[in-house]
Amino acid sequence: MIRYFIFVPSPNVAEGHQHKNAFLMADVAGSRVITEDELDSTTLGLAICEILGDERLLAEMSQRALNAAKPDASAEIAKHILSLVKENS
Repeated sequence: MIRYFIFVPSPNVAEGHQHKNAFLMADVAGSRVITEDELDSTTLGLAICEILGDERLLAEMSQRALNAAKPDASAEIAKHILSLVKENS
């Protein structure tokens, strides 16, 4: 399965969380970030064409996203919460 991401973070979120997370994903997983003020059909179209038109880039982005993935994250979080509840009861 091929995985790649283009993020358009909202500037209207407290403390710029979406902006920070989008650029973190760009660093970690090779995602593309287009800020809302840069976003238009041309910019988005160019980003999509760049990614889909370059097999090496597409494979690299996919692999980096898979390497960064934490598929068991929700189970790990639940276990940690239950251990905290157990400690406090």
